[in-house]
Amino acid sequence: MIRFLNDETVGGHRYGKGALAIFDAVTEAALILTSDAVNYPLPVLISQSYAPVTRSSNNSTDATYLTLASVTVPGGTMNANGKIVIEQDWGYTSSASTKNLRIDWGGQWMTAAPATTTARSCFMLAIKNANSLVSQTALNSTAFGSGAAITTAVDTTQDVTIDFRCNWSANVASEQITLIGYSIWYYPGK
Repeated sequence: MIRFLNDETVGGHRYGKGALAIFDAVTEAALILTSDAVNYPLPVLISQSYAPVTRSSNNSTDATYLTLASVTVPGGTMNANGKIVIEQDWGYTSSASTKNLRIDWGGQWMTAAPATTTARSCFMLAIKNANSLVSQTALNSTAFGSGAAITTAVDTTQDVTIDFRCNWSANVASEQITLIGYSIWYYPGK
């Protein structure tokens, strides 16, 4: 995919400055070579699952975190300014008890959004390499678009595990937490 830097006509079609287009590799290379376009990398789907995984309360170990799914981001996937975006979809028993919906990145706690009576939540977490392969910042740790940035020091040249975990704040009876699904995307940086 390329982004046009100028107004251009290709194959009889007019493309305005800033337009995105996909052509064969030879055409794209020629437009880039003449400075009429730049390479525009597409996001890459790392992993996706919408096969629900459910945890049921047992009124004895509910306050202990349990991993419902783990995904490995292969070492070398992220460049120095690339980012991983994790979309997560959760369902749970609507009750006064607090359910904690957590993501760990390379073994480090990144988010644990609390939930009670809403019965369903969708969250997005962005983890960005901070001009380094071993230093990250993250946003949306508990609420979309707000909260302080989190910093981590995970070596993205090595495999990094993302864990989807959950617990209740206290032991409860007859409740469930379900990881309905997730998508993990990589957006290349410059």
